[in-house]
Amino acid sequence: MSTECHEFGSGTTCVAGRGLPVFKTRILVAGESKEWRDEVCRMLQPLTEPPVIIETSGASQAIQKARELAPEIVVLDIGMPNLNGIEAARQIRQQSPHSRVVVLTQSSDEEVVGWVLCYSRAHGCVVKADAANKLCPAITTALQ
Repeated sequence: MSTECHEFGSGTTCVAGRGLPVFKTRILVAGESKEWRDEVCRMLQPLTEPPVIIETSGASQAIQKARELAPEIVVLDIGMPNLNGIEAARQIRQQSPHSRVVVLTQSSDEEVVGWVLCYSRAHGCVVKADAANKLCPAITTALQ
């Protein structure tokens, strides 16, 4: 499966080749590391045909893109500098209320995950170590 990426404002739009047609949606992926964003994009490819993925490297850019584009899904890395994914999720939920937000975190502690969900008002929280198996199901659940 090949992926084409195009510059889109301060982010990148990636359109993949044929995948499993589950749903068509715009997905905003925000995380500081390009390698992390690339890995998340690979995980998301089976979800849509073709997936339209907008990448940003920071929380402030994610908030701006969510406000401008109203993506159906926003995937946020919790550990972004300057403004973390938790606060970004809160602001995105306020400014783009139809967007479904899923936060990825390093911690698997149930108390931490519960706090992230409660404070960020995200629709899902996935532990990064489990993302390969749990990110797509979490997004599917968030969309239902």
